[in-house]
Amino acid sequence: MNSVEAFIQEMLVLYGMAILGFIVRKKGILNENANNVLTQLILNITLPALILFSLDISFSFTLLKEFLWLVSLSVYILTVCFLGDLDEKMCKPS
Repeated sequence: MNSVEAFIQEMLVLYGMAILGFIVRKKGILNENANNVLTQLILNITLPALILFSLDISFSFTLLKEFLWLVSLSVYILTVCFLGDLDEKMCKPS
């Protein structure tokens, strides 16, 4: 029953924010420019922060080592793909 209550509480917050946004827009408090600014704020700041917060992973040096290894491998693969594509374009006869 506890999970149902938590779900309902989260949905009430979501619906409350939607209703507040609707009322603010209808009253003319926010104009079209403010709408664009709020959209950029949500997409560029709030959403990435929410994604990082939802991970809820405790920090460890093992995790950092694995992350750096994954980033290094990704950079290597992208470099090989880029150089292969560049080589193909350079060697193609005109």
